[in-house]
Amino acid sequence: MELFRIGLLPVTWRDVADIALLGTLLYAVLRWLYRLNLLGVALLLLSMAIFLKLASLIELVALAFFLRQVVGLLAIVLG
Repeated sequence: MELFRIGLLPVTWRDVADIALLGTLLYAVLRWLYRLNLLGVALLLLSMAIFLKLASLIELVALAFFLRQVVGLLAIVLG
């Protein structure tokens, strides 16, 4: 079911749920990096997210999977 349109693109409930999930994931990653005193990395990721907000939803989903893998790798490296 189409909620509204952005230009020619229809926005559905699934799009809204995906964006909410990605926002929650980004917030958790930024908070975790802030706790580890990696504020520079957190700000870099935030600026990437702002820039990629203009990108398509597919690229945002790819960014979410990439960030999940980076966080997993950091967790392994940092113990």
